[in-house]
Amino acid sequence: MTDPLHDADTGLPARALGLDRLRQALARSLRSSAPVTVLHVGVRRVGGAPGDGWLRRVGDHLTSSLRLSDTVARIAPDAFLVICEGMVEMQAGALSDRLRRAVAGAGGDADTFIGIARSDSGASADALLAEAEAAAEVDEVLRRNRDDPPPPGPLPQQR
Repeated sequence: MTDPLHDADTGLPARALGLDRLRQALARSLRSSAPVTVLHVGVRRVGGAPGDGWLRRVGDHLTSSLRLSDTVARIAPDAFLVICEGMVEMQAGALSDRLRRAVAGAGGDADTFIGIARSDSGASADALLAEAEAAAEVDEVLRRNRDDPPPPGPLPQQR
């Protein structure tokens, strides 16, 4: 029997349940004024065999690197949503580093791209997720450009 609220490959909440949990966190945030931090974690595996359990290991490692009150959901074939309530802004960067190490700890060679968004009053779940996704895309471009070697041939002359 298929459970539409949970991802079959990882056992984590699927996109619909993840967004519902984000909506609930945002509602609590309006009452408590505690911020909600959303991280979009994109993963791209290099090599490896499909169905070898790597995604489950990634999900397990991401979950184990968070607080019990935080949520991890698989929202796309190559992306996870992380929801953290009450996290101060300075902690988000450290969490991003921890999540990169968690993906690396799942084994295999993988690229990880992370975008961070923080709630402000009245932000919708969809808007917050879109902001985190856009930040992850920027992270991906910056990391790819950093890792690309310079083109072959002589460097252009400066005038």
